[in-house]
Amino acid sequence: MTHVGIDYSLNSPSVTIDNGEKIMFMSFFNTDGAEWNREKPLKRFEMHNALNGIVELYPYQRHHIDKGCSYAKEQSLKMSDAEMICEYIMHSIEKHVPNLEDTRISLEGFAYGSSGAAFIDLILFNSFLRKDIIKRIGYDSLEIIAPSTAKKLAGKGNADKEYMIKAFMNNVLGDDKLASTDLFKYVTSNDIDFKNIKPLDDIVDSYFIMKSQTLW
Repeated sequence: MTHVGIDYSLNSPSVTIDNGEKIMFMSFFNTDGAEWNREKPLKRFEMHNALNGIVELYPYQRHHIDKGCSYAKEQSLKMSDAEMICEYIMHSIEKHVPNLEDTRISLEGFAYGSSGAAFIDLILFNSFLRKDIIKRIGYDSLEIIAPSTAKKLAGKGNADKEYMIKAFMNNVLGDDKLASTDLFKYVTSNDIDFKNIKPLDDIVDSYFIMKSQTLW
């Protein structure tokens, strides 16, 4: 049985895969047209460059939506982006999980108190991914966990990003497979700048989402 956790954000989705033998990490990130891996990286890509070769990195570029874009065109572009990212994520998972029928995937549900245009977009993008997962592996293999579940597993129901990363570094679940990963070795042997933690925070969240599965 393979277990997958996905932390889905608009600009930095992350995936953790436990295939029973080892744990793998993936980060998908929107470059917004910028060169992310140049010799002297932009500050927002410093962590990406530090993790290059430690986790699998998948850059992409979403459509730029001008202010004068019509509502109909804007929605069409967003749906196109949602489908593109969904395909990117699922294709990358399938590289490591050839038998999706023997796979369990977990995603976080939506926080009811959230609001705003970005939250509406997140629902759109997330729904594309949920639909594709269901089409590929069925309803019974997709688990939607409560937004606080992964945080509680890490030790605190309202944990912030720094708390989650420190819980990961401390291996609070006593996970031997985690301790053997290059990512764990990196975060426990380097000083982490908690003011510049993308995409590490999303990767960590995807790990705890995966470990929160009740379909084990």
